[in-house]
Amino acid sequence: VDVTIRDDSVTPQVRVSSGVDWLNLDMKFESGGAVVSEDELRACLEHGRRLVRLEDGTYAPIDPEKVGDVLTRMAEIYATAGIKDKLPLSQAGRVQDLLKMVANAKVSASAKTLFAKIEDIDEIPNVAKPRTLKADLRPYQKDGFSWLVFLHELNSGGILADDMGLGKTVQAIALLLWAKGKYKRKLNLVVAPTSVVPNWEREIKKFAPGLKTVVWQGPNRSQRAPDLEKADVMITSYALLRRDEELLQGLDLRYVILDEAQHIKNPMSQTARSAKKLSSERRLALTGTPRLSRSALRGRSTAATWIPPSDCGRRSSRSSCGA
Repeated sequence: VDVTIRDDSVTPQVRVSSGVDWLNLDMKFESGGAVVSEDELRACLEHGRRLVRLEDGTYAPIDPEKVGDVLTRMAEIYATAGIKDKLPLSQAGRVQDLLKMVANAKVSASAKTLFAKIEDIDEIPNVAKPRTLKADLRPYQKDGFSWLVFLHELNSGGILADDMGLGKTVQAIALLLWAKGKYKRKLNLVVAPTSVVPNWEREIKKFAPGLKTVVWQGPNRSQRAPDLEKADVMITSYALLRRDEELLQGLDLRYVILDEAQHIKNPMSQTARSAKKLSSERRLALTGTPRLSRSALRGRSTAATWIPPSDCGRRSSRSSCGA
């Protein structure tokens, strides 16, 4: 049997395009114009073979390290995104890392513009606080609020990570006020530890009395369901996120905000799964664990994978950014 072995090694080629809030990754591996499937490549690498069969029946040499690294990065992107088509902007950083690994890469003009915006974090324009916000923001809080607006206009969500007591709540409240002033009214959901729910209610009444709030707690909470139709903010606990999963999943939400988002650090927990099922335009995670212990890193990573369907932006006091 005649076997044709090509001189050219298998190399990856990638095309990246984008829409308003998504990226599309078109990756293929080929040698001399003949392509090979990812499954064939993976099987070849698993068995330690140096030659791979292409779709036209010929064979070509492969560099296990280079091809393996690209396949691994692609697997990370698809696993964290949960889909292969129209990747959420949370994958922008990983896609950019992938592009550095592929010599033959083509990026559309829209995707280049999007990458430039994401990279240009230090050039975020200052946004005036909402007039209805009854609070004086500190400089780092102004920066944090402006960053949240930047992410919103990028059709994205994000993570605010900072020490406890530095005003993450008031920045999130300012964002909700800003969104209400710019768009038509739409319900937002805040999920917090049971002990923190009253704090959210107090701070909204203090700093944003114009936001109509429904506290979803107690054995008679279902009686407040009609109030949700005209409410701006619904506040509930992680315990009720699990218990009232079906009701919460049916809500039409602008934002879901997870306070002390380390509560979903175990992605296999019922709490994390319930949070993942919530339907909203955007998601925001607040966490008071800036010191990167192993547990904190695990919680931050889980929060990052929860942020899609939009984008995951991160801001922390460690980069002189308020949270």
